[in-house]
Amino acid sequence: MIEMNRWFDADSIIINPKIPLEIFLPPPDQANEYSHIHFIGNKDFKGLNTGTFFLRVHEWSVKMLVKTIGFPIFRPDVDLGFSVDQNAMAIIFNETDFRSSVLFQPRTWFNTYQFHHGYEGAKGNLLVHFPGLEDARWRLMEEWLDVIENHPENWSVEVGETMYPKEIQNYWDTLGRTREWLRKGEEVGEGLQRSLEHEGEEHREGGNEVTQAKYDELGKAMERLTFVMQTETDRLEAVREAQEELEKVVGKVTNAASNAPQPPPPPPPPPAS
Repeated sequence: MIEMNRWFDADSIIINPKIPLEIFLPPPDQANEYSHIHFIGNKDFKGLNTGTFFLRVHEWSVKMLVKTIGFPIFRPDVDLGFSVDQNAMAIIFNETDFRSSVLFQPRTWFNTYQFHHGYEGAKGNLLVHFPGLEDARWRLMEEWLDVIENHPENWSVEVGETMYPKEIQNYWDTLGRTREWLRKGEEVGEGLQRSLEHEGEEHREGGNEVTQAKYDELGKAMERLTFVMQTETDRLEAVREAQEELEKVVGKVTNAASNAPQPPPPPPPPPAS
């Protein structure tokens, strides 16, 4: 049964057919962690690029495509520019109902561009894409097709000899560590919430305000990292930066909790009569 479809624009050429497409999907042992992800794509300097992407066979995908196709009809007041479908999809992804099911990967893994001045990739890359080249596109595509047809060995490389295994492993490892810190942040937040409720019941002077400030700081760090995980996973440096921010806040909160004076033990039970 097909679980993921892969879309390629017509102006894309596979130059290294030895790269299996499933290498970009979540590792089998992490599949459950990403079962909510239905779109895996990429961005360039303009934002979302729909030249190539994975789309899960799922009800979410149908709803997303229906809303994307219908957006120019039902929202004619929005200027979508030249790339109508692409820009409409980007707007739809910004809706809360869709954002959490989108995952971005580094664009050059599977959407490497040919520019007027040359190809940005290297031997071993999966494909070459020709966006925004106007009339030069057809000449450049013809040159590439001639090379691939007559000298495929110039670009075809076994996957193990490319950068893909190492970079992709690092990608999933980084996201895995980040998910662990988000879970840790949730646990600490739940602890702070219980403390707030307890301090409110005890009417402690000043304690509630201090705990609330910690809770708010943790919430901001959690919100930032969650947003990055939904919008910027194609930039691992941004993920690491937001994760480190959360680590600092969690460390500060947990250290303060461990150094706080402990409440006195409860009084002993009265002697039996």
